[in-house]
Amino acid sequence: MKIWLDGKRIFEEETDYGSKYYVFPRDKMQKNVSLHGYIVKKGEFNQPCKWIYADDLPKTERIIPVKDFDYSQYDCFIFDDYTLGKDIQKVLFSYNIDIHQDIKEFLKLEVLPEEVVKELKILFEEKEYYNKYPEDFLFCESYNYKCNEMEKRFIVDPDDNIGVSITYDQTDWFGRQYLVEVYAKEVHSQTHYVLKNDWDYWYKYYPGDSNENYWIIEEIDEEQIENFSFEEYQPVEIEKRDLPEKAPEIDLSKYFAPDTVYDFYYSEKMFIMRYNLEQKVATVNINGSREFYTEMVREGEELTSNWDDMKHIGRTTYGEADIQHPNLTHKDILEHMFGKRALLQS
Repeated sequence: MKIWLDGKRIFEEETDYGSKYYVFPRDKMQKNVSLHGYIVKKGEFNQPCKWIYADDLPKTERIIPVKDFDYSQYDCFIFDDYTLGKDIQKVLFSYNIDIHQDIKEFLKLEVLPEEVVKELKILFEEKEYYNKYPEDFLFCESYNYKCNEMEKRFIVDPDDNIGVSITYDQTDWFGRQYLVEVYAKEVHSQTHYVLKNDWDYWYKYYPGDSNENYWIIEEIDEEQIENFSFEEYQPVEIEKRDLPEKAPEIDLSKYFAPDTVYDFYYSEKMFIMRYNLEQKVATVNINGSREFYTEMVREGEELTSNWDDMKHIGRTTYGEADIQHPNLTHKDILEHMFGKRALLQS
């Protein structure tokens, strides 16, 4: 399939009906930075009412091309932590300003005294509230195009950082496949294809819009292929190629052998995102202690993700790990992250 997909990149989207793949022109993909937390433009630090909460921005303003992002236009970016309002209140008390520990109330203030500004800057530095560029920012890619004179954009997130539905880059995976059968039919002056590869996988391959700005690959499962309307299609002659010998079946048993050693890692950011998207968590037994983890790799292998808060929590064998997936409530998650609240004394 490498010849058919030359100059393209392919990204996966998981749907209720199986995987769907978007095929975009490689040379038109661009890197973007995703803004998050509170955005403070130059000269506006002393005016909280002008601070911008990134999540309130439309995607077109929150996820912007790196080439268009000028960090020098901003005073700072402040991390949106649950302790932010409380810490700001500690500074404001000395100046008889009460925001009830609520960041939303703080953002209503029009002008801060110069002394308050100085103390807040010290606070944000000491408590590491500042998001520094680029190390504290998330990045993704996008494909921008025009359709019927309208600007359109697909956001893709190969590292699964920002929670969009189009994620993993599957270009190399498709590039290793060989086409053995191709069929085509005309649909509204466009050509739609059915493809079969050397692994006996079947796909639909068709334009994503009327201008063929991008293409779609959809899997056809075994049940669908048995009843597929091949009579509507014409066979397409393709170049005959010597197919590589099929690799032997991978023995997966070694991954689950009791004595296979794994390293376990935890990222709170990844933990929160996974729970929000899937409502799933995982725990492991490390030396008799039950710990949450977000990624496991065999001893000596590298991590597949690059979260900046990822930390190693321990090493153990698969047999000793006793991996579990407990059903936790939202309250359980909050208590894990922030600890249990002390009971009020009557």
